[in-house]
Amino acid sequence: MAKMEKIHDAEHKHKKLKFGLRSEDVPAQFREMFICSGYRKPYGSALDCVKSAFQLRNETVNVWTHFVPFLLFLVRFASLFWKYGITDTYVYPLLSFAIGICGFLLMSSGAHLFNSMSPRVRHICFFFDYAAISVYSVGAGQAFYFYSRSLDSDKMLFSSSTIFLSVSCLISVLSTAICCASRHRWSKMKYVIRTFCFGVAFLCNSAPYLHRLLVEPSATLETEHEQLAFSYFMRHCYFYLISALANMSRMPERLMPGVFDIIGHSHHFLHVFTALGSADQFTAIQIQMESRRNDLERFPVATLANSLGLMVVICLINCGIVLRFGSKLRSDKEEEHKEI
Repeated sequence: MAKMEKIHDAEHKHKKLKFGLRSEDVPAQFREMFICSGYRKPYGSALDCVKSAFQLRNETVNVWTHFVPFLLFLVRFASLFWKYGITDTYVYPLLSFAIGICGFLLMSSGAHLFNSMSPRVRHICFFFDYAAISVYSVGAGQAFYFYSRSLDSDKMLFSSSTIFLSVSCLISVLSTAICCASRHRWSKMKYVIRTFCFGVAFLCNSAPYLHRLLVEPSATLETEHEQLAFSYFMRHCYFYLISALANMSRMPERLMPGVFDIIGHSHHFLHVFTALGSADQFTAIQIQMESRRNDLERFPVATLANSLGLMVVICLINCGIVLRFGSKLRSDKEEEHKEI
């Protein structure tokens, strides 16, 4: 009997070494709902976190499913804007959008890589993650407004870049603030609240194109370019819908806790489909930017100030929100026992 117990203990230690710690082996602050194993040792160094990216842990797929797309987008964008040139103000909104995509992918990957360093670092990592998504949404709003809107609309929201971009920025700031606040309150609804915030941002920033689909239904399908852009737009909507449902439902790990700890839990689906969705979203807008240039340039509104300049401003504001919430964090010992 004693021999069997020793064998069992040895197998248990080996499993912990290979697949990480179990949920009961880490403080509550580091746990995720329905994820039972694969946790990294808390309070590790930054180097320990980097090493963990090459081990089988429950965050490994999260790191790579946004870092690899970041690298691929970086190559794609470098080639694309080398072709366009950076002195043409017409392409600045698309460049803002590209920066937003790269920013949220890199920040997300970093947040999942370094969040085991301490409870306070964990919070700050995800504060910046939320902020990066909010900045990305403003870049998307710029691109949709400057390249996808109807040119015959009498609606003030779609005929004034100042009004539309102001609304986009306001939603960005509110989304970051609410998502940061959700890490210390509304614990039972935190995933729904965060998904709702970014869902509202998505609808707002896609509104110029959605409005055009309503008021000019034939115009969006009358050419091959418009049909292609529409198909990419619809596919990106499906990808984002899958991401949102996975994030809110915590499926499939909710049904079978422990089975999808390393590969296949909801956040993995969120990462994969947001990366795919952002690729299709960018492609749809790029097609419209190129095919509608002659029409859009009759109403020049994009400038350095309301595109790249605005991205700098909204980035600084969102970083300020993160620093504000970060300054309110308690000590690691106190944060360790609070539910996220």
